Amino acid sequence: MASGDDYGSAVLPGVIVAGLGSGLGFPALAVAVTEGATESDAGLASAVLTAVQQVGGAVGLAVAVTLAAHSGPGAAPTGPAEAATEGFAIALTGLAALLAAGAALVGCLLRSNGGPPRGRSGADAAAEDVATGRRETAQPKSPGSPGSGRG
Repeated sequence: MASGDDYGSAVLPGVIVAGLGSGLGFPALAVAVTEGATESDAGLASAVLTAVQQVGGAVGLAVAVTLAAHSGPGAAPTGPAEAATEGFAIALTGLAALLAAGAALVGCLLRSNGGPPRGRSGADAAAEDVATGRRETAQPKSPGSPGSGRG
């Protein structure tokens, strides 16, 4: 990427790849997080996922800005446009390296756990557990009972 490059050839391909990756990755992540949670903990699992995404985005932005601001020793850009372009190139390369490291970590963790569960969804497993007596169904509490929040 150079300061004279146009948007369509220098930036747009990366934006398309990032959009496709996010569109495919975030829903799959949400399903993976909430599938293993019990019905009563599904809201908590979703809240933790959202909090981690927000903190991760803030930390990622901080890393990108830090990398872009410190374009490296020995770099002598000829002007502000070149300095910004060089900083962005370094930041995006650093973020790509972090993404690759995260993908490798996920791959190692999936292999060490035997891979993702196959054959049954979380709902199917829960229904089978209830049918075989390994799990009790959640009984609704009456308005005056302890733990119902009323009375």
